[in-house]
Amino acid sequence: DLIGEIDAAGTAGQIGPTRDYWVSGLSARNKAPGAMATVTAASAAIPEPRLTASQTTSLGAPGPTGYVEQNETWTEGPLPPPSENASIALTNVATITVDAIAAGLGCATLTAQTDGPTALTLTGLKPGSAVYEKDGKVSTAGGSGTSSITLSAGKNLVTFCSVKS
Repeated sequence: DLIGEIDAAGTAGQIGPTRDYWVSGLSARNKAPGAMATVTAASAAIPEPRLTASQTTSLGAPGPTGYVEQNETWTEGPLPPPSENASIALTNVATITVDAIAAGLGCATLTAQTDGPTALTLTGLKPGSAVYEKDGKVSTAGGSGTSSITLSAGKNLVTFCSVKS
């Protein structure tokens, strides 16, 4: 999972990433000083095991130099099977680019939850392939394998095929 927060004004000293893994091209709708834009993204095509934390506490030597020792360990669960799904949750994001190949996606569905209009660019698509949203074709990938659509506020389901499929 990628969780990022950027200074929406895009000024020097911005906080957090502006590109990570398979997400780039981030910009904010509200660019006022102090405004933040947030992105949470996960690709089920790149599965990660569930981690479980456990904590132990033990007492050290008694007396004036005694101490309490606390340890935390992480145990990996089973690796889930990969699937052709990814999700992004966006707050105050005006533009975002998703690299389908880097996300490990072939013919996939991207669930995008956003709080306002967002320009989504998909890269790594099969040239000439269709991009669908809500069971209707909204775009065709150009010769470079890129397609851009506008997401509306709320939940958006976008399906596409990359050159990986």
